[in-house]
Amino acid sequence: MVMAGSQSTAAETPVDLREAAIERGPALAFTFDGVPVRGFAGESVAAALLAAGITALRRSPRGGAPRGAFCWMGVCQECTVVVDGQRRPACRMPVAAGLVVLPGTIA
Repeated sequence: MVMAGSQSTAAETPVDLREAAIERGPALAFTFDGVPVRGFAGESVAAALLAAGITALRRSPRGGAPRGAFCWMGVCQECTVVVDGQRRPACRMPVAAGLVVLPGTIA
C-alpha cells in the first residue's frame, strides 16, 4: 500500500529532483511500498526517495501524520523504514539493487 501524499500519481511524469550535472554511480532499482524507485550507488535510500518525490516514509504513531527524513544522520528516527523485516534509518541505508523497502514504524 502506498501512503497517500508520498509520491506523484502514476499519470504524472516520474519525478527526479537530482541535479543533472552531478556524476553518479551506476543506477540501481529498488522498491518502496511496492513502487519502483531508481537510486544510484553511493546514495542513501532517503536521498533516492526524496529525489523521486517520495517524502512520507512512515506515519506518526499518534496522529498518523506523514513523517520523513529530518536530521539526515541517523539519530532522530524520523526516516525509519523497514528493510528485510528490520527497522533502519533510511538516511543511513545505502541503495542496493532489488532492495525491498516498506514504510517504517517506531512503535
